[in-house]
Amino acid sequence: MTSPDPEFLKNPYNWYRQIQGQPGLPPDGNGSVMVSRYAEVRAVLADRRFGHNTFWSEEGVAWLEQNPAAEIQTHWMLLKNPPDHRRLRRLVENVFTPAKIRALEPRIETLTRELLENLKNKSQFDLMSEFAVPLPVTVIAELLGIPEIDRSSFKGWADALAPTLEMGNISQQQMDHANCAASAMREYLGILAEKRRLEPQDDLISALVKGVSEEEATKFSLDELFGTCNLLLIAGHETTTNLIGNGMLALLQNPAQLERLRENPDLCENAIEELLRFDAPVQFTSRVALEDSEVGGVAVLKGSWVTLMLGAANRDPAQFENPDSLELGREGVRPLSFGHGIHFCLGAPLARAEARFAFQGLLELGPTLKLGTGGFIHKPLLTLRGLEHLHVQL
Repeated sequence: MTSPDPEFLKNPYNWYRQIQGQPGLPPDGNGSVMVSRYAEVRAVLADRRFGHNTFWSEEGVAWLEQNPAAEIQTHWMLLKNPPDHRRLRRLVENVFTPAKIRALEPRIETLTRELLENLKNKSQFDLMSEFAVPLPVTVIAELLGIPEIDRSSFKGWADALAPTLEMGNISQQQMDHANCAASAMREYLGILAEKRRLEPQDDLISALVKGVSEEEATKFSLDELFGTCNLLLIAGHETTTNLIGNGMLALLQNPAQLERLRENPDLCENAIEELLRFDAPVQFTSRVALEDSEVGGVAVLKGSWVTLMLGAANRDPAQFENPDSLELGREGVRPLSFGHGIHFCLGAPLARAEARFAFQGLLELGPTLKLGTGGFIHKPLLTLRGLEHLHVQL
């Protein structure tokens, strides 16, 4: 994968607007067509005629066997069609109910305040490495039952696997790095799962292990257990880290809105929806037409790939007035950042809870909060849009 232009990473939205202005469904250069308008993206996400590729040729199967980073993703519930998707989701969704998230909130608040306590006496700090990364990593690791001593390894593995989610090709070096990470993660999870089978604890991995059966069709296979843990560990922190980082950057670049939130803390939940819309942590997803279909009046043949531009849809002027303006009090904002339909992000309530404590806590650091002299640097990724560094000054 060629690293995107840093200037493009700072603001891809001008290009998105150009795509939205083109008639029909423009090709993306990788054998797919692009869907960029809000109504059409939302419609495809809800349309059962579009799903995920579950058929692999002999060559494809051989390629998967050689690339464990790709093979493990074939067991993600996120990339499954019904009925497998429903079966896998049902086995874990009770952990992410609103009631369960409310029960986690005291711990999330404690972790937030512990991290902020280390920052309040600093004149400048990197918000990403010192706050936006460790908070979600710790939350999802504790939820799953990953021992504290092993969590840095998981962050490294997740970083290595992130490029495999990009729309388009990645370099062989990146793929090799991702394959090593996937193999190491699977070996680790296998050992941990066996420990939890013998000595269950009050964590998600113990609960998932109870659901493993190679014979019963309503339960997990061992591969699906590994795939589910892999997905939760990556998606469970990467998107939340990006939400906190992207959201805080947007606030720092719009000081009037930042001050509005500081003066009106009850606005926080609505503000999170607007921040999700304004600079989504996940910019793209894809679907394949499972039968002959149409999008916006354009025919899409069975087997055709469709790239759904979530970030563009969230800035669609046909859906949002003044879409390039950050308005924390915007009414009726319904971003597509967590998807829509049966694949709507399972961890969305958890991400929103973490973001709420994060933004409220950061604003309590003081009224002089502003961008630091080091500025910010985006990660060289298009799908998972986030920051490598965000220097903040108190």
